[in-house]
Amino acid sequence: MENPLKSYDIKKVIDEGSSAKVFTAHPLSNPSEECAIKVVPLSYSLEFIFNEIYVLKNLKHKNIVDFKESFLRWDGKTREVWIAMEKCARGDVTSRAGKVNQREAGRIARDLLGALKHLHSNGVIHRDIKLSNILSTANNEIKLADFGISSLTPTSTTAMVGTIPYMAPDVVLVGPDRPYDTKVDIWSVGVCILELLTGKAAWGRFRDDEIMDKLRRGEMPYGFQRLRKKADIGWEAVDFLEKCFIKTPENRWDAEKLLEVFRKSIKNIYIYIFHFF
Repeated sequence: MENPLKSYDIKKVIDEGSSAKVFTAHPLSNPSEECAIKVVPLSYSLEFIFNEIYVLKNLKHKNIVDFKESFLRWDGKTREVWIAMEKCARGDVTSRAGKVNQREAGRIARDLLGALKHLHSNGVIHRDIKLSNILSTANNEIKLADFGISSLTPTSTTAMVGTIPYMAPDVVLVGPDRPYDTKVDIWSVGVCILELLTGKAAWGRFRDDEIMDKLRRGEMPYGFQRLRKKADIGWEAVDFLEKCFIKTPENRWDAEKLLEVFRKSIKNIYIYIFHFF
């Protein structure tokens, strides 16, 4: 086992969750470069750790955080996996909720869809798209992160995982005879864009169990009803979110179809999505 401390100068903790810590680090071979290192105890979940490394290493895309290398470290007490990756200087977009205009929200949506089209075409469902997993570089490039609970078997996915306020109804209603597919990520993108535009939680103050009940009944996020009534929100944003929030996954638009609308607007066939172009 190679010791990552012989390759990196570890600095401060920049993020910490129940299963991992993320540090700022500098490669000793290039001290001026800054990267992020995610440290996960090997006892956490081999499947989740494998998923993270597999996606980052094999499915590179301009809107997915860039993988550098990984290590297995034993400090005499615990075994840890260290994952070195690109550091996104501006952090996640949570603090920008309510502060972005429709043009910026459209750009973020487009970049997310680009990453998702790449993932979905390679058989991967992210399953935990939320504002805290959407990062921004110093150049304001959008990067999707955190692939630990991604599914690599999209045709037979029956596990109810994710963050409840961002979950699609198909995840809540999942069962042996009702697997879900890549369309669950599209619903989550809709929730993220909704929160960026309004600055409020998509489901307001409802508890997780209440949100799940509403999803089972086929309700759209509470915040979407408020957004529809705002005079300063264009029809393009509302139309985009409606396509993300279609309850029936077979009818919900996929990443490729939504991206095609962006391409058409570039060609001036018609203007769409937040007046981005």
